[in-house]
Amino acid sequence: MKYRSEIDGLRALAVVPVVFYHFDLFALPGGYLGVDVFFVISGYLIGGIIISEHAAGKFSIKNFWVRRAKRILPALFAVLLVTFPVAFLVLFNDQLESFAWSALWAMFFGANFFFFFKSDYFNPGIQLEPLVHTWSLGVEEQFYLVAPLVIVLLLRRGRKVLFAVLVATTLVSMLAAEHISQTGSNMNFYLLPFRAWELTLGVLAFMVAARVPEDLPLRPAFKFLSLASLAVLLISYFTLGPELNLPGFLSGVPVMATAFILVFGRECTPAAKLLSFKPLVFIGLISFSIYLWHQPVLAFVKVYLGTALPVPVAVLAIVGIFGLAYLSWKFIEVPFRKMHFRALGPRAIALTTVVSILGLSSFSLSAAAQVGRTALPFDQNWRDTSECFVRTGQVGAALAGKCLGGQGVILLGDSHAGALSKEFRKELGDEGIGLLTLTSPGCFPFPAVKPASEAVNCEESQKNYWGLISEFPDFPVVISTRWRSHLLGGGFDNGVGGIEKEYRKAELSSVSSQPLDEYVEHMLRNLATTRDVWLISQVPEAGWDVPRYLATKNWNYLTDGDFAIPSNAFYTQNSELFHYFDSWRQIENVYVFSPSALFCDGDQRSTCKQTLNGAVLYRDSHHPSSTMSRLIAQELRERLKTLAN
Repeated sequence: MKYRSEIDGLRALAVVPVVFYHFDLFALPGGYLGVDVFFVISGYLIGGIIISEHAAGKFSIKNFWVRRAKRILPALFAVLLVTFPVAFLVLFNDQLESFAWSALWAMFFGANFFFFFKSDYFNPGIQLEPLVHTWSLGVEEQFYLVAPLVIVLLLRRGRKVLFAVLVATTLVSMLAAEHISQTGSNMNFYLLPFRAWELTLGVLAFMVAARVPEDLPLRPAFKFLSLASLAVLLISYFTLGPELNLPGFLSGVPVMATAFILVFGRECTPAAKLLSFKPLVFIGLISFSIYLWHQPVLAFVKVYLGTALPVPVAVLAIVGIFGLAYLSWKFIEVPFRKMHFRALGPRAIALTTVVSILGLSSFSLSAAAQVGRTALPFDQNWRDTSECFVRTGQVGAALAGKCLGGQGVILLGDSHAGALSKEFRKELGDEGIGLLTLTSPGCFPFPAVKPASEAVNCEESQKNYWGLISEFPDFPVVISTRWRSHLLGGGFDNGVGGIEKEYRKAELSSVSSQPLDEYVEHMLRNLATTRDVWLISQVPEAGWDVPRYLATKNWNYLTDGDFAIPSNAFYTQNSELFHYFDSWRQIENVYVFSPSALFCDGDQRSTCKQTLNGAVLYRDSHHPSSTMSRLIAQELRERLKTLAN
């Protein structure tokens, strides 16, 4: 295939937004779509190689796979080998274990499966994984294994057959991705069947481009089309945020724009001239190494600092990434691409590298607890193991009656209720009161509400839970959840360096113009007609993983005292939420308990504690530790007793 410098320029416009997105620079909510652009470019180039070489009668699947291996594996293995010693020094023990597993999966082309089962890509915690970006390499490598076999087989039936099958595959895959995007699952993000349409569209773009006359892109209408497509691509980076749960129909905007650029943005067109700008072409040449290095550097710096990155640190890190990428490209990518693999040397190098990574991964997995850093200790036995603790499932009236007895309380909520349950059960048990806990992690504890996260079975669980609650109309209900994330969405900035990334808010399942807070008020009125209802309002958010952050700062209670942060950010950013609680507490039989009254000081509550008498109050950035849960449970027990008397 003829070299097109504008494609390297397009690569630059794919990788730079990805890096800026991950470093939270320049307000690019859709920067992650750069990976979608890469997929289209890959489909175009790979399809072009296979089809062109097959037409010339010189295509070899073996040679194709060898070239792909030479293109990807040397730089990937170099990154893996370099990151292991840094991981030993920087990561906490549980992170080191996860890193080792992800390295193994990445080496065998399956990182997308590992991270699919681990977490949503847009979960803030996943961004501390040094190898999370290798999910996209897994998708591409799986495509490279299948594509040549299928394309060559279909070419034997003719190009028209190939074109028709590619069109059908593109449509089916895109429809499937859109369907999954509506379910809240992250399957469409990580897995090849729901990404295939972006790659096959690239192949289609090559086939169309091969039939387009040389002079057609130079006509005014097509010059405008290529420029407009470039503009649409850039606008997509500023507008299509992660709340859209792409890929789906909307990601077709940047994907189609990329395909149009590849077909019509040819040499001598205005779009090609812009994309052939030498600095862009240079960035495009080293884009693969930029992509490989950016995530480990970002994750290690974030874990080491324990806070969001100040802009100067982010800029310095990006400069370092570009330096590493240039060295990787010059001394690893280019030499290996030119190397003939008939000699024993390269095979020995490859075998040695694989064995080294396997050995390092095995060592990491066996020694993670001793080698990795340790977060500040907190009670790891916070989980409620009672049979009366129900997690995302059905529970019969018989078990519920047994748990509640003659006098009991129903605790309803998400993982925040799960964190409270064990200590609350102890406190109520001392008073001879039973507790039935109904939890669904990640789910807003009201029926007919779609979750904002990858949580599954939310609507079904809440329907079952509320149906069960209606069978016990005289028992009080306590609701504990992360109200802010469900009702407001957005991120949280604690004002002193701790920043949680943006997350989506929940929404009603039915097509309704009713605001979610009004729906909650309606449900609370109905629930409180025959019983008392207690709402545990928002636990003060921390903005960072407290045990790990304090470990990075070498915090010591004996010398440093209790650790607290200014409370202004918490109260300011949750003012709308507190307005909701003020409204709901006006409902008869509805009561609100605010944990901030326990952990934030003074009339203006100027600080909020993150430790108390040396004990850590959080087990991450927002879940209460056993210590905080115990204090909340004790206070809530006293308020329930007072109300009963």
